[in-house]
Amino acid sequence: MLRIKQLSLAFVGLLSCMSSVDVAYAQGGGGGRGPGRGQQTRTRFELATLPEVQSELKLTEEQKKLASEQLAKLREKQAAMAPAGGGGGGGAGGGAAMQAARAEMQKMGAELDATFSAKLDDAQKTRMHGLIAQVNGAAALMDTAIAKALEITDEQTAKLKAANEANQAARREAMQGAQNLSQEERAAANTKLAAELSKSLLAVLTEAQAKKLETLKGAALTIDMAPLRPARRQ
Repeated sequence: MLRIKQLSLAFVGLLSCMSSVDVAYAQGGGGGRGPGRGQQTRTRFELATLPEVQSELKLTEEQKKLASEQLAKLREKQAAMAPAGGGGGGGAGGGAAMQAARAEMQKMGAELDATFSAKLDDAQKTRMHGLIAQVNGAAALMDTAIAKALEITDEQTAKLKAANEANQAARREAMQGAQNLSQEERAAANTKLAAELSKSLLAVLTEAQAKKLETLKGAALTIDMAPLRPARRQ
């Protein structure tokens, strides 16, 4: 029973990580310093549940409440999609199920983020772009709002999407043998893939765009991301 529960929790975490970059691409998520662990990007409503961000953006109680509700909906969906038997990761059938789940999570995340973003005023939106850029790393370039600010061309967009898809394919391949790796080995492999994606995405920018991205980040803000990480269970 413990093994089943652990596998189900791993599936939930996998959904979060696999859908994150694509959510940013579909809606408009982040960019700048890379995420500390792997390539998990964060949405605007997720960041808006954190005290530091709430204070920085001077969010109203209504905005804070909406952000918390959006995050709760996302987590409920992730939990509901975890396989009852703990499987879903291996084999052709498991791969197809993961892809379907990923697409569904992508769609939901984009919709929730759009709903939240619509409740921000112009100043809050601009600063949120900067904060998203600070925490999401090069994946920010997949964000439609940030891409617009950087004047990313259609040709560049195609290159960014191709780089992201290639990295996702490599990530799926790496997952096939993840069960045989230690936690440290999995973390190292994930970090390597994240670094490779970051490098390939940033390489698409012109020198002027790279400088503009740094300016967009604005003043650095120390943000404790721990509350957004899945709780570990024994």
